[in-house]
Amino acid sequence: MISARTRRPAGATSLLLTVAAALAALVTIVAGPGVANAQAPLRMADRIVDTAGVFNEADHEKLETALDELDSNRHIQMWVVVVDDFDSMTPAAWANATTDLSDFGDRDVLLAVSTKTGQYRLTAPTAIDDLSQEEIDEVANDTLKPELEKKQWAKAAENTITGIDDAADSNSHFWLIVGVIVVVLLLILAGLVYLARRRTDDDLDDLTQPDESLTVDQLTEEPLDDLHAWSREVLVATDNAVRTSADELTVAIDELDDAAVAPFATALVAAQSALATSFALRHRLDTEDAVDNEQRALLVEIITACSDADSRLDTQVTAFDAKRDLVVDANDRLDALADRIAETAARLPGTEATLAGLPDERDVSAIHDNIDLARTHLQFAEDSVDQGREAAALPADQRGPAGAAIRSAEVALDTADKLLDAVDSADHDVDGELGIAEAKIQLASDFIDTRRGAVGARARTLLSVAQDLIATDDEVPDADARQAADYADQTLDAALADVAAWRDQQPDDPATDAVLTGTLVDSVLPGSPSEAAWQPAGHLGYSTGGRSPGSFGGSSTSGRIGTGGRF
Repeated sequence: MISARTRRPAGATSLLLTVAAALAALVTIVAGPGVANAQAPLRMADRIVDTAGVFNEADHEKLETALDELDSNRHIQMWVVVVDDFDSMTPAAWANATTDLSDFGDRDVLLAVSTKTGQYRLTAPTAIDDLSQEEIDEVANDTLKPELEKKQWAKAAENTITGIDDAADSNSHFWLIVGVIVVVLLLILAGLVYLARRRTDDDLDDLTQPDESLTVDQLTEEPLDDLHAWSREVLVATDNAVRTSADELTVAIDELDDAAVAPFATALVAAQSALATSFALRHRLDTEDAVDNEQRALLVEIITACSDADSRLDTQVTAFDAKRDLVVDANDRLDALADRIAETAARLPGTEATLAGLPDERDVSAIHDNIDLARTHLQFAEDSVDQGREAAALPADQRGPAGAAIRSAEVALDTADKLLDAVDSADHDVDGELGIAEAKIQLASDFIDTRRGAVGARARTLLSVAQDLIATDDEVPDADARQAADYADQTLDAALADVAAWRDQQPDDPATDAVLTGTLVDSVLPGSPSEAAWQPAGHLGYSTGGRSPGSFGGSSTSGRIGTGGRF
């Protein structure tokens, strides 16, 4: 699913400056005296939930009629919720959490409005091939927002429902005419649900209209606490985007020539460089005292650098995806994936024996559940292949989901192999300060890479600092190696704590394993509640409840499509 979009500094096209319309740039538009009642994310029991009390009986009847027509015409279920405020959460985070709690599927659209803080969120899954991000933006900006500004709550909701109906109608006709194969893009973490992406809220809104952007000057006026939170969000989201894009590039290099992968590879290298610099700045903020103005400058630099890096990746997605046309030879790819599944499954007994045979004094906290996670992801890959075969057998203009299934299986298999590799490498002895540092850094990096759906900014920052200490062609001083090893230990401690806290909030469901590793995108933010609903029953394929497979590129090409902002 494509993720909701966010405010970003002008010129930094994309990423997560959460339209959190700002985490609390807190525009308190108060209709009258009194204090707004915060509404925590909720499970939508009805299609219309109005805790703010702005709809009368006639409004409810009109909205129900419009919702029925949308369902009948487009097979789209739309949900409308109006609250006083979003409980100090960003619109994207609140909507993601509500989507998750409600077990929304791949035809569910959500409109959430906060009447007192003047914020909204309109979001839909990318599985609705009839809707594009541009059309969601157009409905929000041309239909929804003008009525919200006039406090015409019922009219805003009704017109938005009609707008979604009209957009889906026109777009479906378009696809029939041109016969375009829709490929549902896949990301592997944020991510990130916003960590919680993760999820956490890595899903920051991306408002594409120039007048909705925050300039750098406007960004510097935001509350300092908000900027700190945003910086951590964009670091996690960008790190997930970079990791997933690197995985995708590794696969593509085996299939395409150098010229074909060069533009995407260049964007990835630039994003990696910007991310490393941003992590260094975040570490400086975490460890050094700085006056407010200095903090503000560093935070703005982190946010804009990550936004630009994320945007650079997003601009390459369409062209790169076309080069790896997964649908055109889907059956051959699915056969190859089935062979890979068998090969990886054959590794399990040996790797399991390796884990059992590790010395008692060896700390296995980072790998003790790798075998079980690998098995879950092999099943996920197998079910994705089955779903891919079903989609590949459909008429040509309906085979788009085969591409998503293939990419999902690829990601799940890569994750399974990484999990097994981490166990196998733990059996190797290392010598010297540098060797110890490299082994500890690799262990921490593998852990974050395979738990990217739950690990927050601190662990990722410490890992980057550790890597930088030994990233030199010259001989690494023992003191630097020891410092790097210490940072790696701190990294693993922080990451283990993040995962433990995240797991405490999750239901007992195999879907959580795929969300944990970033194979599926959920709402992220360490510790946010999450409910999973795999479908079809008994299968772990890429089509699951309200979740979607992660995809390469930047944050705007993963998760649910959507938009949000202030009015």
